[in-house]
Amino acid sequence: MPPEFRMQRFCKTVCLFLACLPFLLNHGGLPGSLLLPQNWSAIGLILVVAWLLRSVRTAALRVTPRGLLYFALYSITLPAAILRHSNWLAAVAFCLSVLLLSEAAGLRLRGRLLFLLVLFTGLPASIAVPLRTAADERLIQHASALAGSLGFLHFRDSTVAGSLTATTDLQQILNSPFGVSGFTVLISCLLLYRRRTLAQVLLMLPAAVVTSLLGQFCCCLLAILQLSTVGLRLPAGIWPVLLCFPLVFTVLTLQGGVLFLTSGVISDDGKTTVKARTNPANRLWGLYVSGDLPQKWSAVSFRTSDGQKLSLFACFMAFFRDWGISRKVSYLYRALPGTALLVVGLLAENAGASAMLTVNSRYENLLAVAREKGDRDSEELCLRALAGLQSGNLLYRMRLAEFLWQHRSHEAGWAEILRLADDGQTGFADAHLWIVRNALSAEPYQQLTAEQMIDRLNRAIRSAPDTAEAHGLLAQLYPAIGEKLLGEQHLIRAAEADLTYVDALAASLAAEGRLQPGDSRVRRRCEMLLTQLNTAPRNNELRIQLAVLLMLTGRDREAEQLLDQGLQLDDSLELRRAAADLQLRSVSQELISARLQGDHSMLAVRRALQLDPQNPLAPMLASFLHLQGASFAGFSEPAMQYWDTCAAELPADDSQSPESAGRADAVLRNKAHLAFALNKDEDCLTTFARLGQLQPQDVKVRVAALQSVGRTADAEAAARALADQLRQSTRAEDRASAADVLCQAKLFEEAKNCLQLEPDSEQAKLILAGAQASTALEHFDHLTGYPGDYSLQEADWVPQVQGNSARQLAGLLQQGLLVREFSMRAADRLYRMSLQPGAIGKVADTALDQLRAQGVAADDVLAALGSRALQAGRIEPAIRWLRMAETSADGRDPALLNNLALALVRSNDRQLLPEALKLAGRAVQIAPDNHYMLTTRAEIQLALGDVRAAVSDLELARQVRPDFPETLQLLAKASIQQGNMQRAEQYLQEAAQLQKTQP
Repeated sequence: MPPEFRMQRFCKTVCLFLACLPFLLNHGGLPGSLLLPQNWSAIGLILVVAWLLRSVRTAALRVTPRGLLYFALYSITLPAAILRHSNWLAAVAFCLSVLLLSEAAGLRLRGRLLFLLVLFTGLPASIAVPLRTAADERLIQHASALAGSLGFLHFRDSTVAGSLTATTDLQQILNSPFGVSGFTVLISCLLLYRRRTLAQVLLMLPAAVVTSLLGQFCCCLLAILQLSTVGLRLPAGIWPVLLCFPLVFTVLTLQGGVLFLTSGVISDDGKTTVKARTNPANRLWGLYVSGDLPQKWSAVSFRTSDGQKLSLFACFMAFFRDWGISRKVSYLYRALPGTALLVVGLLAENAGASAMLTVNSRYENLLAVAREKGDRDSEELCLRALAGLQSGNLLYRMRLAEFLWQHRSHEAGWAEILRLADDGQTGFADAHLWIVRNALSAEPYQQLTAEQMIDRLNRAIRSAPDTAEAHGLLAQLYPAIGEKLLGEQHLIRAAEADLTYVDALAASLAAEGRLQPGDSRVRRRCEMLLTQLNTAPRNNELRIQLAVLLMLTGRDREAEQLLDQGLQLDDSLELRRAAADLQLRSVSQELISARLQGDHSMLAVRRALQLDPQNPLAPMLASFLHLQGASFAGFSEPAMQYWDTCAAELPADDSQSPESAGRADAVLRNKAHLAFALNKDEDCLTTFARLGQLQPQDVKVRVAALQSVGRTADAEAAARALADQLRQSTRAEDRASAADVLCQAKLFEEAKNCLQLEPDSEQAKLILAGAQASTALEHFDHLTGYPGDYSLQEADWVPQVQGNSARQLAGLLQQGLLVREFSMRAADRLYRMSLQPGAIGKVADTALDQLRAQGVAADDVLAALGSRALQAGRIEPAIRWLRMAETSADGRDPALLNNLALALVRSNDRQLLPEALKLAGRAVQIAPDNHYMLTTRAEIQLALGDVRAAVSDLELARQVRPDFPETLQLLAKASIQQGNMQRAEQYLQEAAQLQKTQP
């Protein structure tokens, strides 16, 4: 074998290897993709290319510059295909290897071969996939709309179409071998076989693509229409095969139009002029476009026989004239059938696009009818149809998912909701919210951790940033994992997106003392609620929401009036409960504050018990206030009857669920506390005996009840038992609870010992200091016989000091002065000690002087001293103390301003009356609905002789607090100044009657 032959054989083998190498890349990704039905046409192209290259077997290979360029491009493309795992780049590499082989063999099929190879590679996936997806979606959507407009009810889910009886997958049509790519390849090969020029084939490609798309539209339409027919149903994939021949016929008839455009300018019939025959532009057209230039003619040249250069402009202008003259209209007649079919198809497709809105409304109407009739099958069909028609609107799919969950199966609904949640990068916001709401429900379908729910909600926010509910749920979940700041940030964003979340934000800020009275969000929310309430005054929910916001911003009186107005319109249980909750909320705030507002807390609990006897918080507050001398006889009997009934209905056996056991404990606890508040100590102790485990506050009340029935030893034992249990803890809160119970049992030394604990934080230090101050005050009250803050005897109480215990008592009060929460009460007791004659008063005076000299007294302590001096009738020291308090305060305390004004008017110094009126006016301005402030200003106005203004204030005060005797006494005084003695007598009688009836 000659060496040249062996070299040729080796080179051909290398070229064939280079052509096969792309099929081995990426784990055979390219041949794997060619096996898909929609790519079978590419296999046909490979066979056609192989047939075209059949002469390479005998041709001699040679090296050319173009061949080297092909090899260089191949060397670049092949590694890129490996690195990017791209089947498209692998196909490009195969085409380059084929071009390299054809160039080396010297084949003259370069144009047609390149065209076939371009068909083989197609467009890159980054371009082809979106185009194909959009085209497929449009075809199916418009086919579905047209079928619906024709009365064929069906639904579609992606590529699946179905009716009540059958379903079909339209993907078989879209992925058919006779799809767009397969049909285009088929038409191109037929045209090349019929020796059409490359230009003619390229002009036919748009017609082939449009025809194939319309063919797929018709196939989808036929597949959908047959869903509603009875009888033989053809598989969806058979329709492209059945329509293949009509589509090919349509495209081939459209050749007439292409031939009309591309037919030759020069003809052999002798009618063409010599000038036209010799025009190089006409000859160029015939060689490359029409393909009918006789081979015997000479080559095309733009030079004359003597070598002169022809004018290109003149040649092409003559060509355009000759081209127009030489057109044959008969070609257009051939294209009429295909054009007519193409126009019909385009009109049908356009009809499908136009039917979208009408079909959508039709399915909506059918859905409403199906829901009226309770036809679940038709309802599901309509929901699926709407979801398919509006595939871009995920709300329809969400409606379908909820229907499946409610009326089909939880599994089907859950699967559809998960599909929505995983749609795209972030998913559908409503689907994420539904999943989280389900996880937070009492019976979740799937348990989710707080972190998983937070992740879902964050995805929902990325999908829809202004979703208020998502922010609101995150505000609930973040604090559960210790991210309180993030929770508050999301609550703020929820309130910005939806004012209904302002309620929760205001409650959160108010609980931490950070709510500003003039908060713009709260103001806008209140305005919105007030507008809605004016439109619907009997809407109790709106009224309650507005009342809560008013209360949180310190407008308690407005909130109370709002609820009272609602009760006048509709005396409903929910309004009663809201009014009771409002009363008790203010009591809870006062119990932890440094200043008591007279008998406000006792009256509020009484009213709450009357409004809502079933309130679970009122019994406990009533018992705590009773420990301080409050009386609830005549106000809580309906509540006591309710809790008695609940306790009687409890099962006698202990075999209860944890939920039932918890409810039983709550019932018994409330009954016991309320019985204690009504002085039913034996009933209280009997009920406590039925409780499984007592809490520290229960033990404190039980100890007090044991003391009331004379079982002092049992009371001490109960207190010590709890204290021994809590003393083992190192938490400041537990030690404070133990000391509180020991103080109730009068075991003060043990209580002090219980508080001997090294605090581990600043918070623990504050708790222990407060407990020590409370213990000191409890000890003082026990030694001096203090009747309690809410006792009727409190106003006339005189400290009972035995022996030489005055200094001990003063020392106990000084401990209370060190803690702000107890400083006002300690100062009040110290001042009342100073009123006593002898050594007791001197000790107290000395303590007060030390207090003033050391600067320990804050404005609230000074205010307490002045208020107590005013109550004792010592006007001069009262003015001194109150002026000092008013100087050190910020001037925003209405009680302090009121008491100073009252002291000035009762000093009988008329020169002080203008100052008193000014102070009273400031107090009323700060608290316009407080009856104390109004009566004080009225008293000053009477002293100044302004009877009309005084009566106006007194009438307002009477509306706020009808049972306040001092208001009636001042009205009587005003009537006397007006000369109406009869009315004055009526007022005095009413005041006396109120004083008698008030407990």
